[in-house]
Amino acid sequence: MYIQTFRLWQASWLPNRKPVFVGGDIQNETWYVEDAGGGCRAFGEVVVLVCEETREIYSARIPVTWTNKMGWEELVCQLMLGLMKEAQATSEDKYLVCSGNIFNVYHNWLKEHNYNWETHKMDGLAHEAAEGEFHRMVVEAGFQRK
Repeated sequence: MYIQTFRLWQASWLPNRKPVFVGGDIQNETWYVEDAGGGCRAFGEVVVLVCEETREIYSARIPVTWTNKMGWEELVCQLMLGLMKEAQATSEDKYLVCSGNIFNVYHNWLKEHNYNWETHKMDGLAHEAAEGEFHRMVVEAGFQRK
C-alpha cells in the first residue's frame, strides 16, 4: 500500500513543544483534524492534523484504492494515528475533529483511549491546509492551477 505523508511545516526551533503559551497562559496544544476531497471520485482524499498555536501542519493522502483488506475508515484512523505520532501529539492535548463519516473509527479510537476530543466545524488554518493539499495533489496530477 502506498500512502504518502507530508509534514508541511514544523516548528523545528521548538525541541520540546509542550506546553505552549496562549494568551499568557500555559496550556497543552489544540489539534484540528480535517479532510478534503471527499466529493471527488477521480482522486483520493487528504487528511490533516493542524495545531494553530504552533502553526504545524501534518498531512496524509488517502489513495482511491489500496491493496490491504482494511476498510476506508480504518485506513483513515491508521493514517491519523501516524500523523499524531509524527507530531508528538498526546492524550493530554485537545482534538477538534471534523464530524464527517470518514472519521468515525478515529472518533471511536479517541474515545476508547480517553483523549480529550470533540467534533468541530472546521474553518481557519485546518480547512485551508486540507483544501490546499488537495489542490496540490490535483495540480501534481497535471491539472492547471486556477
